[in-house]
Amino acid sequence: MSTYAPRELTPLVEQALKTLPVVVVTGLRQAGKTTFLRQDRAFSGFRYFTLDDFATLETARREPEALVEGSEPVIIDEAQRAPELFVAVKRAVDRRREPGRFLLSGSANLGLLGSVSETLAGRALYLTLNPFTRRERLGRTATPPFLVQLLESAKLAEPGVSLPPLTEDEILDGGMPPIVTGIGVSRDLWLLGYEQTYLERDVRDLAQVADLVAFRNLLRLAAHRTAQLLNQSDLARDAHLPVSTASRYLGLLETSFVFSRLPRFCAAR
Repeated sequence: MSTYAPRELTPLVEQALKTLPVVVVTGLRQAGKTTFLRQDRAFSGFRYFTLDDFATLETARREPEALVEGSEPVIIDEAQRAPELFVAVKRAVDRRREPGRFLLSGSANLGLLGSVSETLAGRALYLTLNPFTRRERLGRTATPPFLVQLLESAKLAEPGVSLPPLTEDEILDGGMPPIVTGIGVSRDLWLLGYEQTYLERDVRDLAQVADLVAFRNLLRLAAHRTAQLLNQSDLARDAHLPVSTASRYLGLLETSFVFSRLPRFCAAR
């Protein structure tokens, strides 16, 4: 029996596939992108490839046209690992522009990734799959969120089924699917392993970082500043790094969706 938890992004991806040739789903590694693409019924008619497979990765780098030609709609997972693929997708779309041809995914923000020069402008929509929301965890994605109902309604709806109180464990667990859905998974050990893999694999895939210890130190200092005003000079000082290096490291964290900037709501007067 499938334990797949429906994601709130599905309707938007479906709508985009009916309009544009390419949809790109990006997001933090382990946020559930592969499960989303492979198990959601909305994409059951797509042929699936993953560039985590070395043979497929080699094909994508040496002969990307082999993956993008054909009449079937195609999913290509971890597409950021082969920048050459985006040029091949662009050419395929230019030869035959039809909605819903390609569904790509990546664990890096392709707009900030220097190695990907082809952005598929005018051909693609970029969407982000975040870790589980509370509604997704509770299986309550069939109805609009309360805030949407509130903003779209002239008056408050009648009280419905109330949500259980938010617990401390829920806050500490966060929304990463392996922690949320795993039975007997140690949160602390999983997060420690995640940090190690991120530093040893993901960061090296994105850029050359000479001092991973300094990078990890800045990562942890930035985490302690969650929901605070960002002062890069103060952060660099606490991390014992030049401001330019701290800014570069923050850029890598942002590219890999570990760090997200929240701009102010309106300009200062």
